[in-house]
Amino acid sequence: MSLTVALLALALAAQDQSRLPIVGTNLAPLGPGSTQWPFVDLVAAHPGRAGSPSDGRWEFGAAAGGKIPAGDYTLLWDGTADIAVELDGTVKDRAAGRMTVTVGPGGVRLVVKSGQPSNLRFVMPGFAASYESQPFHPVFLQRMSLYRAIRFASWTTGPRGSSVSTPPAGGLPGAFDRVVALANEKVSDPWVTLPTSLTQAQVEAQARRLAEGLKPTLTVLVESGDQAWRQPDGGVALARRQTGWFTRAFGRADRVVRVLSLPFGDVERATRLLEADEAYRDFDAIAVEPVFGPGLTDPGFKAKAQADGLDAVFPALKAEIEGPVTDRLRAFAALAAKHRLLLLSSSGGAVLQTSDPDLAPLFAEAVRDSRMGEAYEALLKAWRKSGGSLFVHSRDCGTFRPGEGVVSALEYQNQDVVDAPVHQTLVKYGLFPERFDD
Repeated sequence: MSLTVALLALALAAQDQSRLPIVGTNLAPLGPGSTQWPFVDLVAAHPGRAGSPSDGRWEFGAAAGGKIPAGDYTLLWDGTADIAVELDGTVKDRAAGRMTVTVGPGGVRLVVKSGQPSNLRFVMPGFAASYESQPFHPVFLQRMSLYRAIRFASWTTGPRGSSVSTPPAGGLPGAFDRVVALANEKVSDPWVTLPTSLTQAQVEAQARRLAEGLKPTLTVLVESGDQAWRQPDGGVALARRQTGWFTRAFGRADRVVRVLSLPFGDVERATRLLEADEAYRDFDAIAVEPVFGPGLTDPGFKAKAQADGLDAVFPALKAEIEGPVTDRLRAFAALAAKHRLLLLSSSGGAVLQTSDPDLAPLFAEAVRDSRMGEAYEALLKAWRKSGGSLFVHSRDCGTFRPGEGVVSALEYQNQDVVDAPVHQTLVKYGLFPERFDD
């Protein structure tokens, strides 16, 4: 165990469990293109693809735009099938319902040539004997040591902008069971986003599942949908119903925080949504997304960036944080205090989004620059000064894609943290938050 991890464990153990944690994270969306390794069985990270997919093929690692370690993987399945291995993968040995596949850095494609295999599992090197009893990858758990709260939006409501935004009845298959398992494993408070399609009976069923399965020391944060404020009516009426159903079925209101998400970019609309029909009475916290980076789309920035490179990027980010971002934080802090609510961050951090081919490589370089860590320090200082409570970062792990713009703490699961300035800053904040007080 590294010194940083040991210090972090001691600091977190000393935190007052009656309060919400200081720092949390959103998880990366599950899928073949992910660079996060939550499960040692890679099929478990493919929502809706376990068993036998309709196209009869699976792709893992670089073949799907993701990143997995090279080595000998164990392929297991039930039934009779002929499964071919393509791309940077070779069959090392095989038996009925089992195959050892050596995977190189180029990733692998598995193709069903005949038969109908079910319950397929593709287990990472070294975990064939333990994947059932210990489903989470140890590197994933170690890198998650920083976070005492986990927002499960990508697991329970699916990735933003995808067809999974209206998941099957009851939510994504197995999602809430996974919430229980990971929250208990990490002893981290789960923040669940309820699919807006869930009926009262379905919400109550999920609440009882969490009440029965979670460790009794854990607090559950519950929110209706992900970015429900984007709906024309702000999603407030449904949020009042869903979070109310959940809290009553959970049975311990003292262990539930009812969250209403509000638009960070429009304080006036947020105020109207919260105060109309005294909606604030039905919530314990408001959540916003304190992001910086959208200011880089202002006219004239490109010319400065082409002339000065990164020396144009970071002063612009600092000015955005110290100006409009800080102003909004103060306004939302006053709104929360007015109605005796907590102020939470549901997805905070840098968003460097662009479709400009000239700016895209510059933004990718900025993510890895040490000054990005300094920008996060400025944001977290503003958050602390405003009186914000739990700060949940945008994403723990994921490749930076300029078209999306989200900056993750890590670009891939086993990245050297020396090259991850955002992760380093979040570790400092988790260990020594008082150092972020001006």
